[in-house]
Amino acid sequence: MKKGIYLNDSIHGMIALTEYERRIVSTIGFNRLHDVYQNSTVYLTFPTNRTKRFEHSIGTMKLCSDMFFQSLLNATDSTLGEFFAIYDREYATILDRLRQQSDVCEEKLGSRLPEAMPQIEQDKLRHSLIPNNIPDQYKIMHLILIQSIRAAALLHDIGHPPFSHIVEFALKDVYLEYKYKAISDRENAKEFIEIMSKYFEGDRKLHEQMGDEISEGILSKIIVPISEKDENYDENLFELLVLESVKSIFAEDGAFKYLHRIIDSSLDGDRLDYATRDVINSGKDAGKIEYSRIINDMQLIVENGEVFFCVPLKAVSSVEDFVKRRYNSYKDIIYHHRVIQSDYILEGIVKDLVKKYLSETVLEKPSDNEVLIPFNISGLWFPLGDKKSAIKANALSQWNDSWLTTVLRQIYYTEYYHNDEIEEGSGDFVLAQRLAELLRNSKRYHSLIKRSENFKIIDDAVKIELMKQKDVLEEFLKKENQLFRQERCTELIHQLLENTIKNSSGFILSYIHRYCKEMKINDFEHMVSEIVKVETNNIVTELKTYDTVTLFKRISIGLDSPIYFYNHKGTISTLKDISGIADILQLDSDYLPVFYIYILAKDVDGVLKEKREELLGCIGKRIGEEIIKRFQM
Repeated sequence: MKKGIYLNDSIHGMIALTEYERRIVSTIGFNRLHDVYQNSTVYLTFPTNRTKRFEHSIGTMKLCSDMFFQSLLNATDSTLGEFFAIYDREYATILDRLRQQSDVCEEKLGSRLPEAMPQIEQDKLRHSLIPNNIPDQYKIMHLILIQSIRAAALLHDIGHPPFSHIVEFALKDVYLEYKYKAISDRENAKEFIEIMSKYFEGDRKLHEQMGDEISEGILSKIIVPISEKDENYDENLFELLVLESVKSIFAEDGAFKYLHRIIDSSLDGDRLDYATRDVINSGKDAGKIEYSRIINDMQLIVENGEVFFCVPLKAVSSVEDFVKRRYNSYKDIIYHHRVIQSDYILEGIVKDLVKKYLSETVLEKPSDNEVLIPFNISGLWFPLGDKKSAIKANALSQWNDSWLTTVLRQIYYTEYYHNDEIEEGSGDFVLAQRLAELLRNSKRYHSLIKRSENFKIIDDAVKIELMKQKDVLEEFLKKENQLFRQERCTELIHQLLENTIKNSSGFILSYIHRYCKEMKINDFEHMVSEIVKVETNNIVTELKTYDTVTLFKRISIGLDSPIYFYNHKGTISTLKDISGIADILQLDSDYLPVFYIYILAKDVDGVLKEKREELLGCIGKRIGEEIIKRFQM
């Protein structure tokens, strides 16, 4: 009898893992997630938010499993028949594909060719994963499907690099900058470009591609090779079918794209977990999401061959609560002005150090130890190169936040700490200031926009300029109407004028930023950034500023894909059909700062705080003037 394990979780309590899942979480690849933060530098602002992707992945698995289980438990017999018929065809194709892979069959199936679904032992945990309404002929297929969903949920974050998206953005920016540079004499740069081109060419993201690569490696390795007469044939075939299903879920192949929605959509196990976990771990007393009200009555519906996992209409208020919680977690935590600042600092540090390393013409002497990841910034891409699987697995096990933090500390204290030879205002000087703030909490960057009330000063100044010159806007509209062209543009500018006069539709800059391209206000973000730099130098004459940064941020309300509901007749509707929550959150987001301003300066006397309102007002005035100029051309 195979035995699973039970883990205690701070959000979901006791979580059961099958013996198959126990082997997954015991791998060095999965254990790396013990040391990869869920939210990068958030812990520097919210000290108790030290959520690791390990526990989040366990929680995601639990919720995705519950969503699938309950949806099938509440489905009608005819719907279950349609559902399993769809996946019966999918598995016929997968079995045929496996029969063509002679090397896999030889190693994992004892040279036997799979002809039908495996006959596997149903231990206590496996039995608990089968709803009592599943027909006997489909129980094995159901076990393969639910195990595949649970495994995919466990592994959905497995490919994230140290400090996750921040490092990924930094590496991609450097790659795009260097890919066309003349680097014939720089071995370091050639190696970097060669390795990263595999991950940064095309639409897919680094962590997604690494996730596929690592997931397949883990799920392949835990299937033990067998001989021709080994009794584990059925178990191995089961695990091979799970492996193929997980690959298809991540790739959204065929009917597996419907299962992918349980892991990645507007209402999925991933978001349901972190919308509670992140808020509680940040010290906010908001309680837990009502998981049972959302999940317990979920129902599987098959309509015109498409599969839907639907929430009951009676749970709409609980779903609205979830959507608001997720939105507020971004608004209050992820997009807190200090979190945006620390993320920017870390991203800048990584970019600067990578570019410094790439500028070296001689490749550093490689370590004699093939297993040890380089103790410099090149370790960020060392595990991504072509290496033997065992070497790569060991390198990836070290590819975590602690390794990168230690590398940054070593660089700072050996090259920058109390280094009087660094020229003030140079690139190395700015890098040293960033390292000091990130690693020593030594305040170097000053935030000009901490709350909406600060941004309102800029926005009000923009409105004043637009009102002063509204005749320019009206004249522009008159000309465009006479010429019968750019109807969408004139419609938007007319609405801009209305919003400015009525002063009742959120920040005017929020509207302008959203529609700037359609209104022919080109390079809006660049224009604002340049205005901020110029006005800072004009107003803050008492200080020497070394870096003036304008970061644009717009919170997604998290409803990019539909959330499906069903009524007592089994009719499907979406959240947008029955709720105004999307409009409410959109309006709220229009009252949030469109951008944040950070200034690197030695401000011991609080000059920036004293001149904040004057500076913000001047920035707004200049933005308004520049917008008017666009319509005078």
